[in-house]
Amino acid sequence: MSAVTARSMLFVPGARPDRFEKASASGADEIVLDLEDGVAAKDKETARQCVADWIASGGRGVVRINPPGTDAYADDIATFAQAIGVGIMLPKATAQSTAAVARLLRPDNLLLPIIESAQGVFEAVDICSTPGVKRVAFGNGDLAADVGLSHDNWPGLQWARSTLVFASAAAGIAAPVDGVVTKIKDETLLAEECRSGRSLGFSGKLSIHPDQVAVINSHYSPNAAELEWAQRLLTQTANGGASSVDGEMVDDAILRRARHIATLHVSLEGSE
Repeated sequence: MSAVTARSMLFVPGARPDRFEKASASGADEIVLDLEDGVAAKDKETARQCVADWIASGGRGVVRINPPGTDAYADDIATFAQAIGVGIMLPKATAQSTAAVARLLRPDNLLLPIIESAQGVFEAVDICSTPGVKRVAFGNGDLAADVGLSHDNWPGLQWARSTLVFASAAAGIAAPVDGVVTKIKDETLLAEECRSGRSLGFSGKLSIHPDQVAVINSHYSPNAAELEWAQRLLTQTANGGASSVDGEMVDDAILRRARHIATLHVSLEGSE
């Protein structure tokens, strides 16, 4: 599974190479090798080299670089922009910074901006439409701080979340990844945020601890009822004659939803 389809994306500090293998074995669909918030300023160079060594040895992961304007940004770009098969997660993304980084990457390298400022939210369509961007992530912590809210204020951030979902759809890219839950041991809160995020149209969630991965994967996978509905609908409309199934009107939009669920289920089965 790639960063485009990942349900769970687990951050691991770039300066902790002892955790890379554990993160890869955690069950997370993708790991994010963090050079930004998870690394102290004095450890930036060490972290960059640790991540470069991990990737050179065949290790997987998306690299969260430092944002433009910081001291470490140029070295991050020089190290990873042209590395084969490396996905770049761009923090503090704006339309301008996303376009600037996209021009520096290999054409086949994924660019995954994190939208985590008021400016970024209002420029979401431009960010999502930038060549090379296949998916975006929601940075609830920094965005909340930017607008004076608590990072776990769901009602206050719901409009911004929905904006990312609609901007992604308008640009024709994958549905976005939701932000983190910082209360590592609060499985109830995590499950609630997963249900809420999925109901808005998100297709995955960022995580900061391996213990969060299983909950995220479970909630962002089709459940038994959804799968049964999709398979029943597709079976009964296979010959193109049915206009309703079990009293439910079936049109192209409903069929697309059913196909999406069935395809996602097959994809997840194949990745296990």
